[in-house]
Amino acid sequence: MGKSPTLIIGTIFIVLATILNFIAFVSPYWLVSDPRANNPFKRIGLWEACLEGFVDPKDYVSKLYDGCWWIFWPEFIEIRYWLNPPWFTALQVLAVFNFLIIVFGMMTVTGIMCHCCSSDSNRTVFRAFVLVFVSFIFSTIEAILFGMGSIDRTWMPKADFNILSWGYWLHVLGGFFTFISAVALFCNWFRRRFDESEKDSTSGQSHSGSY
Repeated sequence: MGKSPTLIIGTIFIVLATILNFIAFVSPYWLVSDPRANNPFKRIGLWEACLEGFVDPKDYVSKLYDGCWWIFWPEFIEIRYWLNPPWFTALQVLAVFNFLIIVFGMMTVTGIMCHCCSSDSNRTVFRAFVLVFVSFIFSTIEAILFGMGSIDRTWMPKADFNILSWGYWLHVLGGFFTFISAVALFCNWFRRRFDESEKDSTSGQSHSGSY
């Protein structure tokens, strides 16, 4: 099969989506505090949080948290129950799986496009479509989970002054790009199936006329 427009579009958008997903995945700027709010919470991503003068109300020792750390760093062990609520942990697990799926999907699509590593067959194109579409579903769930969690008043203090930042929006844009790629790949697969069925039909009529 030649390089059809739908395959080219699917490849371009899955590559862009993978790049955006990676940037968002490592970005510590998913949620930030308005600088005018005088908020002990400063910013958070999937794997890093920054606090400034935060004291856990349940901590009788009144330990002060000041600085940026990896979320699973021992420094945060006493406030892990608050920093990593169940929904945020689920989001992190989902993000890891989504990143692996989108990378594998991107490799499959580019393999088809370059005629290397992946066979140029209907089955492979459909497999690529499924991977990209699953990544879109995961990205959507991640965006909804974090969007709802960002306004949870039991999570980060002064929720009204916290803003969804560029890391989150890059993730949303990447999810939109995976959707475009999935649609293009589905169209490519459907067109291949249609062409094959037409070819089989024509071949069958030719054989019947020869008898």
